[in-house]
Amino acid sequence: MTEASPAPAGRSASSVLRSPGVWVWAFAGWTLAGLLILGQQALHRYSLHQPFWSGQSVGPVLASMWLWAAMTPPIFWLADRLPLHPPRWKWLALHLLLGIGSAFVDAVATVWVLNPLLGLGRVPFLTYLATVLFICTFSYAALVAIRQAMNGYRLAAERRLRASELETELARTQLQALQMQLRPHFLFNALHTVASLVRAGEARKAVSTLSELGDLLRWLLEQDSPQLVPLHRELDLLDRYLRIEQVRFQDRLTTQVEVEPRALEALVPSLILQPLVENAVRHGLAAAARPGRIDVNVHVEAPMLCIEVRDTGLGPSPTDRQGIGLGNTRARLERLYGTDHVFELRAASEGGAVAQLRIPFRQAERS
Repeated sequence: MTEASPAPAGRSASSVLRSPGVWVWAFAGWTLAGLLILGQQALHRYSLHQPFWSGQSVGPVLASMWLWAAMTPPIFWLADRLPLHPPRWKWLALHLLLGIGSAFVDAVATVWVLNPLLGLGRVPFLTYLATVLFICTFSYAALVAIRQAMNGYRLAAERRLRASELETELARTQLQALQMQLRPHFLFNALHTVASLVRAGEARKAVSTLSELGDLLRWLLEQDSPQLVPLHRELDLLDRYLRIEQVRFQDRLTTQVEVEPRALEALVPSLILQPLVENAVRHGLAAAARPGRIDVNVHVEAPMLCIEVRDTGLGPSPTDRQGIGLGNTRARLERLYGTDHVFELRAASEGGAVAQLRIPFRQAERS
């Protein structure tokens, strides 16, 4: 793995120093820590039967806390400039030296600035430094660790967002590819049907079929390719498709669509019904010489929406289960629902094939 460039971290670091929120939170956090220390000292004096409150300790404690509040954004800056992931031992050693350096800063500010301002007696510099060396180094390390954790969480959130965007884009691309695959197939079959009607002298029916085809293509071209749509929109597309196929097969095709009323507003994947019915037409009825029937049933078995497409054709073959249309359907369902769905194509006991789909029942929001 190549070592990451520190440039992005540098840009992040400069924003840390310019961010008012970081300074405010540092001040609030260290003030809270100071109040907790003062509370602990008060309880300790109370346990020793001493005065509960000592005003002389308030100033030094809060001054020390606010000093570290002022040091926190620069330490965050250093943590961004010298990230420890992936492991960089030279930067770990440098952070150790900087932690010791923070103790020197604390000692200089306290002994030569804060104590004289607060009217406290001067403490020998080295004595005070030895007293605070460990706690200051530990505080520096804790701040670096906090900043590294913040950056790690932010990067993980950005990766999840990018992954989600890629998943959405992939699903959208698959849907667009399915639409492009669908349009030429409709166009070829419909135009072939129209040509047959013209040759048979049925001009009125040919014009009607062309009108249905135009409406269908307009419906497909005008869609914004949402992944999930209300079921009634899918039924509208299916109705247009079946009217064209009815002209093509004449009396050989009988269809029936039964939908539970409360399922009409259920959200379903866009272009999910038509491929299932098309598969029944192409591999069931079109391959059989006898008339056939296609039944579509949609109902709710909470918490699932159940869709069933049944035909009386020749039954499924291994190639049917692995066809492009059903393969696309399976891939989209896995992308949208993961393991929370069931999709199967099997032979019906009375002959023909049954395609069954079960997906979570979710209703579209009403505008």
